[in-house]
Amino acid sequence: MVLPPFRRILLFGSLGLLSLYVLLVASFSLQWRMLHDAPILMYLALLIDKFGYVPYRDFLDVNLPGSYLIYGLVGHLSGYSDLGFRIADLLYLTAISALTWLWMRIFGRMVAWASVILGAMLYFSYGQAISFQREFLILLPLLAALVATVRLPEQPFVRKYFIVGLLFGLAAAIKPHAALAMPCVLIYHAWDAGQGRAIDWKRGLLAAVSSAAGLGVPVLATIVYLWSVGALAGFVEMARNWWPLNFNITTELVIMNGRAFREYLWNGYTAGIFTLWLIPMGLGLWLALSSQTLSAAAKRRVGLLVCLAACYSVYTLLAGKFFPYHWFIYLYFVTHIAALCFVRQPADGAWWKPAASLLFLWVLVPVLLFPPTEFIAPALDMEIPPPKNGRVDEIAAFLSTNLREGETVQPLDWTGGAVHAMLLAQARLATPVVYDVIFYQHISSPYVQSWRQRFMQALQAAPPRFIIEIETNKPWVSGPDTTRQFPALQAFIAAEYSIALQGDGYAVWEHSELGK
Repeated sequence: MVLPPFRRILLFGSLGLLSLYVLLVASFSLQWRMLHDAPILMYLALLIDKFGYVPYRDFLDVNLPGSYLIYGLVGHLSGYSDLGFRIADLLYLTAISALTWLWMRIFGRMVAWASVILGAMLYFSYGQAISFQREFLILLPLLAALVATVRLPEQPFVRKYFIVGLLFGLAAAIKPHAALAMPCVLIYHAWDAGQGRAIDWKRGLLAAVSSAAGLGVPVLATIVYLWSVGALAGFVEMARNWWPLNFNITTELVIMNGRAFREYLWNGYTAGIFTLWLIPMGLGLWLALSSQTLSAAAKRRVGLLVCLAACYSVYTLLAGKFFPYHWFIYLYFVTHIAALCFVRQPADGAWWKPAASLLFLWVLVPVLLFPPTEFIAPALDMEIPPPKNGRVDEIAAFLSTNLREGETVQPLDWTGGAVHAMLLAQARLATPVVYDVIFYQHISSPYVQSWRQRFMQALQAAPPRFIIEIETNKPWVSGPDTTRQFPALQAFIAAEYSIALQGDGYAVWEHSELGK
């Protein structure tokens, strides 16, 4: 049945205007810079690509090789520039949007269109800070796996689910818990094969074995790579020690244990899932499940959407953190459910159903997906503040002017801008320590103590020409077993270095002998 012209004009016009908004934000986003985690990951990729460093052997980091691979590819092709980074980000979003359309097409073109637009608006609403975040990277192989389950031919059956598992494995190569929805997807498709009446356990078991084999390929490839370059022992040491130490550090960077940490997890989780999104989500579920136009298969798919949202809400618990980007995958699937508000309704149906969809678009969407500051500023002909209010560019300019071939630099920082400046100057790292947060948390841990010793040995064996010390606007871990003191390091700097550049909240120290 066809909607009356007035309803069609309102719905299509509303989505059309939001589509233009997304395109406008995308065009403005070409002016954005790398921020937060992105410059650190890009710098690690630079170390691998330009200087031949090997992760876990030549530098310490908590990320998986999948992140280095993607960032390295982008950096190598773009010259590690901000514009190249932005173009890659938009191309990646375009690929995600195309897969979203294919995945949601079963609910109709309006729903698929709304899913694409809401997903893009969600991503842009975070602004520069989430650009190319790992949760965003995970979405592409994850959606590809979902599309593969419904678009690939059933025969050969084993090959189909091997590919599905392989795609989940690629997502897990970025973050291990990215694949946590795979069992849910396999159970759903075994149930769907029985037309929703019963689970075909034989089919489900074969799909599980095939998918597990596919999932194992990226895992095995990672192990073989790390072993071949002599980095496997370093990775295992990091995973066994630093991952557990990091887990009980809260979003506010406070170490918690026992009951206090469990309460923090519960409060953070419930605060994240009980949001205004529940209103359009509930409305979308009701309109879809009560629809007279959706097929039975489409209504069963609604159940999978709910399961996916539930799985990726648990994702935040497994991370032990509730930073905004940790909720991104969960909210992306929530936008899919909210997009069900645009399920096609009978022409002679209740008038309030399309009215509810429009109310969602023009009242809740502006509240839930408020435009980022980085969009508002250029729209008002204002400049976007540079990273860390200019300190990144100041340090980078100093390094580019003064650093000589073969000389190294050591950052004493986390996300305060020092590593970002080293990326811009393409400066070589002096020791295996990229960010110094490990020195000031869980200080009674033998692992932390060993890294303090290794760091000082590396500094003394091959002193860097410059040390960049970030003094303000630098995150610190607090709580029990933490400190802000490193006496051996402070004594070494005082004895061997003098300040070459003092800026707002930072100092660049120069070695007394190497600077001559």
